[in-house]
Amino acid sequence: VEWASRCKTVKFRGGEPTVNNYLQVFLDQLSKHTTSNEIFINTNAHTFTKKLEHSLSKFDRVNIELSIDGYGALNEYVRWPNNWSKLESNVDRMIAMPNTEVSVSSTVQLMNVGEMEPLVLWSKQRDISELLVNVVWYPDYFQPCLASERRKDAYRNMAEKHQSEQFDLKKITGAINKTFTADRQKHLIKTAHRFLDQFTVMRKLDWRDYVAEL
Repeated sequence: VEWASRCKTVKFRGGEPTVNNYLQVFLDQLSKHTTSNEIFINTNAHTFTKKLEHSLSKFDRVNIELSIDGYGALNEYVRWPNNWSKLESNVDRMIAMPNTEVSVSSTVQLMNVGEMEPLVLWSKQRDISELLVNVVWYPDYFQPCLASERRKDAYRNMAEKHQSEQFDLKKITGAINKTFTADRQKHLIKTAHRFLDQFTVMRKLDWRDYVAEL
C-alpha cells in the first residue's frame, strides 16, 4: 500500500477483482495514504457492493472497464452465469458516481460477432466513454471468422455505422475477414458444435436459443 500510494495509477485486473476481499481492504488502506491515484478496475460488473462503491468514492478518479460480450441474454450465455438485470443495475450505479469513467471491453468471437449492435447501442445510451473490441484467437474454433457470411456482414455493417474514435469497431475487420481452407473451416465448425453441445449439457442452456445460426 505504501508503494502503491506513490503510483499515478493503480490497476486491478482479472480474474475478477471485485469478488476478492483484498480489493476492499487494499483500497481502504490506500485511501489513508492518498486519494489522488487513478484507480483502474477491470470487471464483469456482476459484483459491485455498496462497500466497494463507498471505498471508490474516496478517490479523485476511478476508471472502470466492463468486460461485456453481448447484450442481455447473449451476455448471460457467453459469460455464464452472469445476470443481465444485476449487471445493468451495477453499471448504472457506477456511471452515477461523479469521480468515475466507465468503458466497455468486448471480446468478439463465433457466438457474438453478428449480434454486437445491441451492445453498442446500449453503451451509447449510457454515455459509455469508450468501447474496445478484441478478438478470440484461441481456441481457434471460436474465432469470429468462422461465422456465417450473414453474421459477419452484420458486424461489418454495424462497424461502418457506429465507427468513431471512442468506438473503434473496424480495427478487428481483418480478423473477421480471415479465411481457412474449406477442409479446415469444416473441421473447426464441427469442433465448435461439439464444444457448444457440451456447454448445453453442463449449463442446461441450449446455445441455439441464443445464436441459432453460427
